[in-house]
Amino acid sequence: DDIKRLVDVYLVCGLFLGVSGLLFYGMYFVVPGIFVEGGFFDAVTFSVDRPWTVPLLQSIDVGSNAYALSLLPFMFVAMGSMTGPATRKRKAYASTIFLLLVLNLLLTFSRGGVLAFLLARVVWVFAFRCRSALKVLLAASVAGLHHLSPRATDTFPAHPSPTASSPAASAPLSSSSPP
Repeated sequence: DDIKRLVDVYLVCGLFLGVSGLLFYGMYFVVPGIFVEGGFFDAVTFSVDRPWTVPLLQSIDVGSNAYALSLLPFMFVAMGSMTGPATRKRKAYASTIFLLLVLNLLLTFSRGGVLAFLLARVVWVFAFRCRSALKVLLAASVAGLHHLSPRATDTFPAHPSPTASSPAASAPLSSSSPP
């Protein structure tokens, strides 16, 4: 009974996170002036100096990567409620929360958050040996991410990383540094 109440608390908090994250992200496009760094509505960040980037959903006090990772426990509680013994109404409620949290995760544009979700999901899926539908869903998720992986390498083509042949990488340290 205590565990069921704890799961209920996680689901309500997940619902709050999912709805508020989407609300803040939507508000950014309607009233962008209220989103100032260090302000109360510092939930979306966008750099006008880098117009090729997209607005990133983040928490009010941490960046988008940390916000993405903080969503994961709530996502897995929702997934457990979706697959466990429950009424149809409760499974629909958990599915709605899970979808809201997935949208929040995607709007953070956090590759680390998505990778952490996928790795934890692999462990979670294979912990349930008889859940072949979940294994198929996992394979579909990985196949879907395969199409996104070339985009990850093309994200910043104008800003290549320094290599050993670049002048910045082969430049000596300044003479003011101690030997």
